[in-house]
Amino acid sequence: MSALRRSLAPRLALPVLCVLAGAAPAADWSLAPHFGLNGEYNTNPYLQTQNPGDRSGGTFDASFPLGAKTETFDFKLGLDAHVWRYSNDVFQNRDDEKLSAMITQTGEHNSWGSSAAWTRDTTLSSELGTTGLTQTNTRHNRYEASITPQVQLSERSQTTFGVSGQVNRYQDAALTGLFDYSYGSVYAGYSRLVSELTTVGFGGVASAQSVPDRSSSDTVNALLRITLSHDYSDRLHLESYAGPIYAHSQTLAHWGAGGRLALKYGGLHTDYSFSAERQLAPAGLGNLTLQNTASLNMTNRLKEKLSIDTTLAYQSSRDALTVAGTSVYRTYYWRAEESLHWQCTETLSIGMAAGEIRQKSSGQAAYADGFAARLGVNWTPRPLF
Repeated sequence: MSALRRSLAPRLALPVLCVLAGAAPAADWSLAPHFGLNGEYNTNPYLQTQNPGDRSGGTFDASFPLGAKTETFDFKLGLDAHVWRYSNDVFQNRDDEKLSAMITQTGEHNSWGSSAAWTRDTTLSSELGTTGLTQTNTRHNRYEASITPQVQLSERSQTTFGVSGQVNRYQDAALTGLFDYSYGSVYAGYSRLVSELTTVGFGGVASAQSVPDRSSSDTVNALLRITLSHDYSDRLHLESYAGPIYAHSQTLAHWGAGGRLALKYGGLHTDYSFSAERQLAPAGLGNLTLQNTASLNMTNRLKEKLSIDTTLAYQSSRDALTVAGTSVYRTYYWRAEESLHWQCTETLSIGMAAGEIRQKSSGQAAYADGFAARLGVNWTPRPLF
């Protein structure tokens, strides 16, 4: 019964948020949908090491962001859908959907925010770069919910608390080697504005992972961190944190370090962003992983209505809790993409993109490489209200 309550809680959070939003007095409502239609060519969608086979087809994207706002209240409800259809492989056809809601209430000395989401995708999306088990196309569902109160202690300092959780469920999990799991966290932090340009703080996060079909994989972990945010100028901004991490299961323990560095620069014609992070994260194999990520993005505005984006991304993960002398499951993932965006009119744009993906997991003898290209149109009609 307790497991049932845990799985239902995130699902019930969305209607609760919607009911609360309906009580918003004299709110300014808005709805601005977005649609996209693309043709796609992919040399290796499953990221297989042998006989990948080319695929060609089309994709359709739709987004419906609904919002309500007052001076102290902000509500957002979003529905996003992504559909893939291929002419030469019906087993590759899939659709991803996400329903999300967020409420923020702001007071004179305190505020709070709450969010909930339901993501319905497949292992081709959820396992990319994490477990690397993208050779199947089975359904995956994630239910998430969080609540975060903030208390303003003074003009320069504030404290934050939070609780969050997620439940992950796989269709036919036993046939793919994946495991259903739940992951929850509690956190608290304090931050202070030491100057007009710099904010420092400290905090901690404690998390637990539960794997119903493999209790030996149940873990707890914690992170203590020092945070720093600094504006070097109107164009350059830095955010970072660093601190020790600890993980523990029934028989194993791990000590290490975690952290994140993010830089953003806004130029006259070109914007840059860079981030690198090392953290503990759950994964579909039912294990806690040590994850390293890095990404670099550049947006170059060639003309008023013409821009080009360049993205480079890397991610690696491995088992965080291991036994000396035994094999460790690892996954490596790289992605490089170049995209061009032309805003034809106020509501219509044309985009094209091409990119390369490389992935390798334990047990694979070679890297799996894939190339993908797409061309399409995007339509953003005027807000309905």
